[in-house]
Order: sequence, then C-alpha cells, then structure tokens
Amino acid sequence: MLAYYIAGAILIYVLTLLYFFAPSPFVPGSKFAKKHQSIAVLVLGDIGRSPRMQYHALSLSRLGYKVDLIGYGNTKPHEALLTDENIRYQFLPDVPESLSKGPRYLFPILGPIKVLHQLLFLVLILGYAIDPPAYLLVQNPPAIPVLALAQLLCWLRNTRLVIDWHNLGYTILGLRLGEHHPLVKIARRYEQFFGRTAYAHLMVTDAMRSWLSDTFNLKGKQCTLHDRPAGQFKALSKAEQTAFLNAFEHTRDGQFSRERGDRLLVSSTSWTPDEDFGILLSALKRYDEAPVKSNNKAHLLVIITGKGALQAAYTKKIEEMALHSVTIKTAWLQAADYPKLLACADLGISLHTSSSGLDLPMKIVDLFGCGTPVLAIDFEALPELVTQGVDGRIVADDEDMAACLLGLFADSSAQGESDEEYEGVDDVGSAHLQTLKRGAKKQSALTWDIHWAEVAAPLFEHRS
Repeated sequence: MLAYYIAGAILIYVLTLLYFFAPSPFVPGSKFAKKHQSIAVLVLGDIGRSPRMQYHALSLSRLGYKVDLIGYGNTKPHEALLTDENIRYQFLPDVPESLSKGPRYLFPILGPIKVLHQLLFLVLILGYAIDPPAYLLVQNPPAIPVLALAQLLCWLRNTRLVIDWHNLGYTILGLRLGEHHPLVKIARRYEQFFGRTAYAHLMVTDAMRSWLSDTFNLKGKQCTLHDRPAGQFKALSKAEQTAFLNAFEHTRDGQFSRERGDRLLVSSTSWTPDEDFGILLSALKRYDEAPVKSNNKAHLLVIITGKGALQAAYTKKIEEMALHSVTIKTAWLQAADYPKLLACADLGISLHTSSSGLDLPMKIVDLFGCGTPVLAIDFEALPELVTQGVDGRIVADDEDMAACLLGLFADSSAQGESDEEYEGVDDVGSAHLQTLKRGAKKQSALTWDIHWAEVAAPLFEHRS
C-alpha cells in the first residue's frame, strides 16, 4: 500500500509541475533558435551500450546541432562522443535495484513504481534542464514511459518528435510475462497509441517498417535506416591482429595460435531471453564429439562478450562442460578493444532471434564492418542483412550450427587463397570460409555515415 502512495505522490508532483511551470517552447525564427538549435537524443538505457543512439548523436553533431544525450551513464561511451564539444551529457540517476530485479510476482507493483521514478527525472531533464530542442529523437523500446512523455513534452515545447524503432516494447515484455498476459495487451495498445503519431519514424528493417505502417497505421514520415558499421569497425592488418592477440588476456602467452590450428570465434550478447545460448553450447558439444581425426579438426577458442541477467546461469553451464576441441571464455572489453577482437575473429556467432521477428542484431553489422562473416540463427528479418553462403551462414538449430562449424573448421588443411582485391582478408581457413570473409568485407563498404546522410539527415533540417 505504501508503494502506491509513493507512486501517486510522484505522479501528482509531476503533473503539478508541468501545469504551473510549463516548460519553455522552441520558437522557430527567434534569435535564440537561429544561433542555438539543439536536438535531444533520449536513451532510456545505458548510453555506452546503445551504439546506434551514440552514432545518431555523432551524426547530428556533424550536422551542426548541439546535442543533449540523455540516458544512464553506467558504461563509458565511445571516445569520439567524449571529445565532441557539441555533445552534452544529461545522465539519469539509476533506478533502485529493488525495483529492477524483484521477483516476477511483484512486477505489477514494482513495475509502475519504477516507471514513475523514471518519469520524474525525465520530466526534470527534458522539460527544464535542457534548452527547448528543435527535435527529440527517442529510442523505442522501452516504450513506457518514454512515448507518452515524449508526446506531451514535444507538444509543450513545440519540438518535433522522431521515433527510432529498434523493436517492439510489448513483445519484450511478453518474453517476461507471457504474450497473453493482460499487461502485455495493455502495453501493446499503449505503444500503438503513443507511437502512432510523430514527425518522423526511423525503422531498423524494411520488415519492421511494413509491419508498423500496416498494423499501427503510423502517421508521419517513415524511413528504413539499417544499422551500418561505424568507423571504428574495420578490418585489421595481420600485424595489427598479432599485436592485439598478443595483448588480449585470453589469447596471449601461447593460449591461442593459428599456426597450430586454433580458430577464434566471437559472440556478443546481452544475455537476454531472446538469445538462446543453449543452442551454441549444444552445437559446440556436437562439434567436440564429432568423429573427425583430431589433426583435421581445428581447436576453437570461443569468446563471449557482454553482460546481462542470464550470464551467471550460462557461465555455470560452461564451467560444467568437459570439451577437448573447444575452449569457451567470457570477457568484457573496453569500447576501443571490442572492434579489434571482432576483426581478429575467424567467425562471429549471432543467437539473436528478436522478440518481434522484425529487428536485426547490431552485432552482425559490427562483424561485417570488420570483415568477419557470421553464423546466425534464422528469423523473419535476418535475410535483409545476411545472404546465405555469401557473407554468412543462416542456421535453424544446434544440429545445423554444428554441421556448419564442422564444414568450416574440421579440415583446416584445406586452405583458401587470399585475394589481393580484399585487403585484410587473410588465407586462414577453408575455401568456403574465405568466400564468406570476402562477402563480409564487401558488406563493410556502406558505412553508417554514408547511409545516415542519405536517409536520416533530410529529416533533421534546421527550423528557421
């Protein structure tokens, strides 16, 4: 009961504040607007773990805007953002752990309190701490309370709302509560109502754009802005790879050697329910137990990067596995080292299946930027990014994944030939692996900067 009193008090405070002290609006053509046009970029999450929104902020800065980047500051953002004088950080205070990690049966009580905690500080920052922005770019999900608050504050401040649709918030909630739970149905109606109308909508896939346009009946400009690799995701020379591997904790001091037949696989994860790591572990066990002559089967070093709720459970499973041809390690890398690890990998693994089936994993884009092919679990939108047999392999399950691993790494003596046309593509691995590497290298040609300038930049014209 006390929790509901606290929640009610916060809501009354917020509404009273907005009623009696209305935020100042953006006035096009005013002297202030001509000199100080700004854009607010809202991430209701950890800024350092939100690469797409970081790239948006950098791109908007290069358009000449002052950018207020709003979110949690738990992880260090990319160095380019820290040195950009046009980008100002507005950090949200962390939500108390008791509200975020309570048991499922308390979610109907703790969830609303968490939302109101976020609402309070979002109002203070978006409504009062920053100058009235010409545009507000918000990431969705999370939809609650962001979309409703964004609509209200954009109306009060005469700001144009741009929604960047990464996924559907209600489908993620459905992973936790079940898709038929009443709260999930309410969340869907909420997301449709408050997300339907905006000045513009950006989507990560054509499939999402089509679905949202038809199902949510979106109003406003609509563009597909595919994730593309940023500048730091690039191929490394052999010398650069050697330097990194000789310094990295899991490959230095002779732990890893391509000369003796070792191969490096990398998988990045947030350890969430829409990535079933049991598939990868089962596939690696099948690879390990496959009846292939040991001298014809590469030893696989599998590095799993990232943090998340399910990490401890899977780490325990990994420790219990007795594998001979596979070594599995977990790691958390600094932002500058992560692209280097991807560029050193022979193959990337993506287990992302999407709660909606409509978004695409950024990790694959990053891998392609580094010229590294991918082995990915199939779902509806994936063929928009991965071309079967050209820049990666799309698999259905653990058995299929194990078969692909054996096909790529069970006869390392069948070396491919390097191709001078593709700088950074080495000659390590099977001929088929080399084909995939060349395909991944081609994918890296269209960068974020080029794609963003073509698709997104026209939406953010200066308001005179």
